[in-house]
Amino acid sequence: MNPKFWNRYTTLQIGNKIITSNDLDIYFNVKTDTKGTADIAEVSIFNLSDTTKQSIYQGMRVNLRAGYKDDYGTIFIGEVDEMEDESDGADIKTTITCLSDMKKFFGKTMNKTYPAGTKLVDIAKDQIQFAGITVFKIDDNPKTIERAVSLTSATNLGTNLTQIAEMLDYTLTERRGSVLLVKKTGGVAEGFVLNSDTGLLEVKSVLKRFEGEKAQTAENTPEYHFEIKSLLIYNLAQGSIIDLDSKTAGKKLCRVESCEFVSNQQVHITNMKLKIL
Repeated sequence: MNPKFWNRYTTLQIGNKIITSNDLDIYFNVKTDTKGTADIAEVSIFNLSDTTKQSIYQGMRVNLRAGYKDDYGTIFIGEVDEMEDESDGADIKTTITCLSDMKKFFGKTMNKTYPAGTKLVDIAKDQIQFAGITVFKIDDNPKTIERAVSLTSATNLGTNLTQIAEMLDYTLTERRGSVLLVKKTGGVAEGFVLNSDTGLLEVKSVLKRFEGEKAQTAENTPEYHFEIKSLLIYNLAQGSIIDLDSKTAGKKLCRVESCEFVSNQQVHITNMKLKIL
C-alpha cells in the first residue's frame, strides 16, 4: 500500500471553529449523487466540549476536509441542519447533520419573465446566481425557449432547474458547493487513473446484458456500470471523469455518478458508482 494512505486525517470547520482528528475522534458519512438533490453529511465527534456545542447553530457554514496527513482536501461544503448528542459507552457522541447548498434551490422562488429566444442555459445561470450558488461548469447549448416564460412566487427554482436539465438532456448536480450542469456524457476531466496503486480496493460489475445486437436506449441504459470501493480519495466527486484500470473491469473511461465518503473506527473509504462513457 502507498505509504500516503497510512495516516488518516480529518478537519471540520464550523463557522470559524476548526476541529481536527488530532484532537478528537471524527467520523463521517457524506452522500452525493448526480440527481440534483442536496448532498448530505453526517459528522460525529466524540466528547466535544459543551462550550463548542453551544456555539454551533443551524445555518452555520461547514467545510469538511479529509484524506491523509500529507494529502487531504474538501469533501463537503454546506450548512448545519441538525445536531444531537447520544451516549456511546463512556463517551458522548455529537452528530451534526449538514445539507449542501443545493437545498437553496428548493427553498427559493423568483419573479421574472424571460423573453422568447432566451437560451435555456442562460436561464439556468440566472437562477443559479439568484440562489447565491457558484457555477462550477455549465455546458453551452443553443436550445432556446419558443415563447416567453414567467416565473412567480409559486415557482420552485429546484423544480425549474431540474426541468431545464431534462429539456437539455443534461445532468444537474453539485460539486462541493458549486453547480455542475453538463451533458449526459460530460463532466470534469480529472486526469486521474483509479487503480490499486491509487487506492482501488474493490470493483463490482453491474453492467446490464443485452441479447444479440439490441441497442441500448434511454429506457434500458444502466444508470451506472460499476460499484467501486477505494481508500478515501478526496479529490473525486460526482461528475468526475476518470480512468478506471482494474483486472475486473479492464481499462475504461468512466464518470462518477455517485460518491459516498465514509470514515469510522474500521474504515476510511470512498464508495462510488461509475458509468462507462
